[in-house]
Amino acid sequence: MSFLIECLALTKHYQQSTHDVAALKGIDLCIARGECVAIMGASGSGKSTLLNILGLLDAPSTGQYYFAGQDTAKLSEEEQSRFRNRCIGFVFQSFFLLPRLTALENVMLPLFYRDQNRETAKTEALAWLHHMGVGELALHLPSQLSGGQQQRVAIARALVTSPDIILADEPTGALDSNTGQAIMQLLLQLNQTGKTVVIITHDLAIAKQCQRVIQLKDGLIEH
Repeated sequence: MSFLIECLALTKHYQQSTHDVAALKGIDLCIARGECVAIMGASGSGKSTLLNILGLLDAPSTGQYYFAGQDTAKLSEEEQSRFRNRCIGFVFQSFFLLPRLTALENVMLPLFYRDQNRETAKTEALAWLHHMGVGELALHLPSQLSGGQQQRVAIARALVTSPDIILADEPTGALDSNTGQAIMQLLLQLNQTGKTVVIITHDLAIAKQCQRVIQLKDGLIEH
């Protein structure tokens, strides 16, 4: 089996006023290429901390994290930034679309960080918007879109760089149940095309649709 993600004894400590907080207490985790995994746990269990480390938005205090065989600790900040842009697509509960940019411009943005020319970026971004079912809304601002439409735009933005993995932090959390299920179906369809998908969710019904559910409690994986 080919592992895209390998985590060995990951810990994460934060200094909070006068005392040390252990958010992760020794995580061993492997995720195969093409797998769809849900991460569940109560607030404070370490879910978001783990996802931030997997997405190279944060670094572990101790332990090792290999992405596609690459020891991420050996990457400089600039290399990590390029790595994120090339290999990782993020989808968040709050969408994080830039309010003054159209849906099309929001999706084009990651390609500009690659110095892609505007016409090519526009063509690729528009293709992904159509693939997500919101191509006709390309020139709308986020404020003119429903929550479900905004999340489809956000997924298009995550996919426009052809990443190896989609990291989704509560992607259905701000949506009603029907819209949330429609978004989940999109993520499952992407997984069926070979994309690795990792989803943080509080919703057991969403988690059960994944191939594997990882339960975190107090910074540890429950077995």
